[in-house]
Amino acid sequence: MSNRSGGQVALKSPARHLTGYAVAKVLPGVIGMITVPLWIKTFGQSPYAMYSIVWVIGNFGGAITIGWLRQAILRFSGDGERTSDGVSKYAIAASILAGAIPLVVTVIWVGQQDPNLPWIVVTGVVFSILNSLYLVQQAHAQSEARVTAYSSAEIIRTAVALAASLLAFLLWQLDPVICMIGGYALSTLIALIVLKRRRSDATGVTGSTTLIFWQYGWPMSIWLALSQVLVYFDRLWLAPNISAAQLGLYAATGDLIIRGMGMVAFPLTMYVHPLIMKHWNAGERAEALRLNLRFLLAVGVITGACVGGLAVVGSWALSLLLGGAVPSPSVFIPLAIGAALWQIALQAHKPLEMMDRTGVMTVVLLCVCALTMGALSVFVPLYQTQAAATIFACGAALYVAASIWLGRRATKKMMRESRAD
Repeated sequence: MSNRSGGQVALKSPARHLTGYAVAKVLPGVIGMITVPLWIKTFGQSPYAMYSIVWVIGNFGGAITIGWLRQAILRFSGDGERTSDGVSKYAIAASILAGAIPLVVTVIWVGQQDPNLPWIVVTGVVFSILNSLYLVQQAHAQSEARVTAYSSAEIIRTAVALAASLLAFLLWQLDPVICMIGGYALSTLIALIVLKRRRSDATGVTGSTTLIFWQYGWPMSIWLALSQVLVYFDRLWLAPNISAAQLGLYAATGDLIIRGMGMVAFPLTMYVHPLIMKHWNAGERAEALRLNLRFLLAVGVITGACVGGLAVVGSWALSLLLGGAVPSPSVFIPLAIGAALWQIALQAHKPLEMMDRTGVMTVVLLCVCALTMGALSVFVPLYQTQAAATIFACGAALYVAASIWLGRRATKKMMRESRAD
C-alpha cells in the first residue's frame, strides 16, 4: 500500500517488499531449475518440445487478449477513481476465452501426428483460461503490495506443477505432455485461490472505466504478445528444421537461462514498478525518472554478471542440469545475452510507459519482431539453433537501444513543455 505525506509517495517496509518479491522469484526459480531437468529425464526431450510450444502459445494468447487489463491495473495503481472493479465482467470473460484460440490453432498444426492431440488441446485450453485469470489476479496482488500472497502463489504454482506432473505419470502413465500441462493447470487453480481478493463495493461497473482501461491497455496487450514473439517464438521456426529431441534440448536450455535471469532481475523490477508509478501519479515525475534510472543500472550490473558467470561455467552447469546433453557455447551464451538484455528492456522502456507512449513502445517492438522473424526465416534453415539464439540477442539489443533513445527524446520534450507552462 502507499503512504502520502507532504507530496511524497513511498511503500511501507520497502526492504520487506523487495525480500518478498525476491522470494517469489528465487524459490520458484529454484524449483524451475529442478523441474526442467527432471522433466527432460522423466519425459524426454521430444515431449518437452511440445510442452514448450503449448506453454509459449498459452502465454502468448493470454498476453494479447487479457494483457490490456493486467497492464492497466498496474498503470492505475494508487488511483482511487480508476480500479478494475469498474471494468465490465463480460469484457474480461470474452478476453480470457479468446486467449485460447491461438493455442488451439498452433497445437493442432504442430501436433498433427500425435495420437493424444485432442486431449493435449483440451488440457491446453484449460491451462490457457486459468493462466489468464492468474495473470490478472497476480497484477492485483502486485498493485496492492500483497507480497505474501504473491510469493505464496508463485511458490505453490511451481511446486504443485512439478509434483502433480510426476505423480500423474507414475501412477496413471498419462501422456507426458498432458502430465506437464495438466500439472500446471492444477497448480494455477490452487494459486488462484491463494491470490483471491475481495471485490470492492465502492466502485460500480462503468463503461467509462472499461474504456479507459482498454485505451491504455490494448497497446500494452499487443506489446506483451510481441514480447512473447521476440523471446520464445524462435521455437516455432526451429520445429520444422530440427528434430523434436533437438528442439526439446534448445527449449530446455532457453527456459533454464531465461527463467534464471528473471529469477535474479525480476524482484527489482516487480518492486520498483508500483513505486515508480505512484511517484508519477503523484506528480513527482523527476523522482520517478531518477528511480527508474537507478534500477536500470542495477539490473544491468546484475544480469551482466550472470552472463559473465555463465560464459565461464555454463557448459559444466548445463551438463549437470540436463544430464550430459549440452548445446554449444555459441548457443547458450547468445541466449544468456538476450535474456539479460530483455530484463534490461523492462526498465529501459519505463519512461515511455509512464508518459503513456505505449503505442510507440508497441510500434518499436513490432518493428523489432518483424526484423527478427525475417532473420529467423532466412538463417534458421541454414544455422538452426545458433541462428535462433543469436537473432534473439540481436533483437533484444535493438529494442533496448531504441527504447533508451526514444525515452530520452520524450523526456526532454516533456521537460521543455513543463518549463514553458
